[in-house]
Amino acid sequence: MFWESVGAGVTANLLFVVLTLGIGLLVLFARRRALFRFWGIKRVRKIRIYVSHLRIRPGGALDPSGTPRSYTGSVVTQLESDMANAIRSLFLATVPGPVLQPSWTKALLFVNADVEVLPAPLLSTDIEEEGSIIALGSPGYNVVSGHIETSCSGVVRFVQGNAAIQLPGNLTIQNELQSVVVRLLSGGRYWFYAAGLSEAGTAAAAYYLAKHWRRLDRVYRRSPSFFVAIECSGSDFRNSRVIAEAAI
Repeated sequence: MFWESVGAGVTANLLFVVLTLGIGLLVLFARRRALFRFWGIKRVRKIRIYVSHLRIRPGGALDPSGTPRSYTGSVVTQLESDMANAIRSLFLATVPGPVLQPSWTKALLFVNADVEVLPAPLLSTDIEEEGSIIALGSPGYNVVSGHIETSCSGVVRFVQGNAAIQLPGNLTIQNELQSVVVRLLSGGRYWFYAAGLSEAGTAAAAYYLAKHWRRLDRVYRRSPSFFVAIECSGSDFRNSRVIAEAAI
């Protein structure tokens, strides 16, 4: 009787672990399929995320006290880099729930995709030639953004010297709390564009893309190109609402 109870308990625990692990892996694989579909990496599993690239002239940098310093060189913005890494982290998956994860299981947890965060190149000819592309920020500091606008049939573009964003339907963004997320299919691959009229606006667009890609996948699963305009609610760029969206 005792051994039967022990055996039943061990069997029940083993079945629970196997069932939980199985469900977790099914969820993981379903999520991975959605990731590959939405981000356009089912065939070429490569993504390059380009952030704004600023070049500082001597004396153009300030130290924490506000004193001009002689630093010169290339820099990227903190918020854009943070949001770019938030997007990159989508491709590092874990099995949901408190499941034991042996080494062979952990090998299954990584989405097999080559994802890098890079400063925008100085020339459009240096853009990665395959895989999906994500550009953060306006053409003022991101050559990739300008390339998307001019070479990818971009119907969303910065105008008025980067003081406004022109949207389809003759809509215009001039509010720094508003920004836009775009996905375009061009040259057989996806180009994503997340930008606003301020650093916080661009961060809001990139955060929305990272946070709500599943909703966008559901809504635009049959439309390769779309745009979504959002507006921040208050000072927190992570809190926003959709003000306009459509397939392109």
